[in-house]
Amino acid sequence: MMQPKPPSSFFGPVEKKRRNVTGYPNYGIPKEDKKEWKLQQETEQAYINQTKIKEDNFGTSSNDLILKIRSCHKDLIKESKLPRLSTNAENILASNHRYFFSAEGNLKSVIPDGKSLYITSCFSKEGKTTAAISLAYTLSIFSNRKVLLVDAHFSSPIIYRLFNVKEGISFRRVLSDTSLLVEGILPTFYENLYILPSMSAKNDTAGVNSTLVYNFLQKVSPFFDYILFDGRSILSAPEPVIFASSVDAVIFVVESERTKWEVLQSAVEKVVKIKARVAGVVLNKRKFYIPPAVYKIL
Repeated sequence: MMQPKPPSSFFGPVEKKRRNVTGYPNYGIPKEDKKEWKLQQETEQAYINQTKIKEDNFGTSSNDLILKIRSCHKDLIKESKLPRLSTNAENILASNHRYFFSAEGNLKSVIPDGKSLYITSCFSKEGKTTAAISLAYTLSIFSNRKVLLVDAHFSSPIIYRLFNVKEGISFRRVLSDTSLLVEGILPTFYENLYILPSMSAKNDTAGVNSTLVYNFLQKVSPFFDYILFDGRSILSAPEPVIFASSVDAVIFVVESERTKWEVLQSAVEKVVKIKARVAGVVLNKRKFYIPPAVYKIL
């Protein structure tokens, strides 16, 4: 939404007129100045009203969704029961931090204005969830971005278990009814990272379409820097294509020495055919046949 041009008094020095307790200029000021002053006040008030009530899908200020989420789950925050990864997972992510620093730069070089990403693969168990969590953790911790991690793997969700979430509203319900956004999105132990898990392994994809995904993105995009979907394998189900056509870009996770390049090429062509964009490929489970130090020299 294009905001109105602010009055000059917001950015430049203006002559201050003395006022009495009623808020109006003192009576010694000429009538013409009073009119000018009142006009200035009306202009300023109009600007304040239009910027304060910044139009988004909630009709509230741009930070209200985050505030509502934190307020809704204030008991989790107060009792220090926020969703959190295991100590082992945190240690692994921390030990690999040197590989993460270039993550956002790599993304911006491919999708400068993009913020929604669907993470998929050719086959199951290639490490999609690991890559999704690693990227979300990296962007929120190291790049200080607000990130929403969504579990879009309806048939085999795992994010709720990895973050030790006991109960909540599944993404599938929120997708159909965005009024449940505040209750469904959970703040985590990591300040800038939020998750929207799928809570049950039900392959309930009936009715999932690009309109629902588009509406969901319209609701959450103004409040997050990145929205990451941990999805299904693109060759195994129809809904990855639906998500791929709705997000800004797709990231493929490929298991080293398992997925043949012909299969990956076929999967990429499937995405390109629906005019979706491929941001890149994550090579997972790479094996080092020579000492890693030698790679640095090479």
